[in-house]
Amino acid sequence: MKVMKMFKPKKVIVPVIMMVFSLIMTVSVPFTASAAGWDYMGEDWFRTQSKNFKSGGGDFRVCLPYYSPKGYYYLFEEDPYNPDDQVKSGVYFGNSTSDDFYYTESAHGLYCHVFRDVNAWVDGSNNQAEFYVKRYSDNGTVYVEAWD
Repeated sequence: MKVMKMFKPKKVIVPVIMMVFSLIMTVSVPFTASAAGWDYMGEDWFRTQSKNFKSGGGDFRVCLPYYSPKGYYYLFEEDPYNPDDQVKSGVYFGNSTSDDFYYTESAHGLYCHVFRDVNAWVDGSNNQAEFYVKRYSDNGTVYVEAWD
């Protein structure tokens, strides 16, 4: 008489559970900012002027947390041989109540402003613009993220 092997559910169920879990995780993970067309260029803490961030042109996005000081924020292009250029006029940040900034999950839940069409400031042998964020009031430290 031939003895039949017993069905071992563990050998079948574990791979199926792993496959279902990986499918759920793949679908539930939100798209990253890079997948949406934005490349993270860095971050800085500053009082009146941030560090420089490189940009290849197109659009440039700056993001601030909701607790950032109220006021106008300006985008400048650093030029080592001439006075720096103000790229766009100031945009107002009013602690998440401003029309100039929008909330986005893709930037870690920060409030962002997109400076459109900054191609004219791409220069130099590296074919990059060197942008920084500037404030004329010194009413606290600001955290900023830059996206290109």
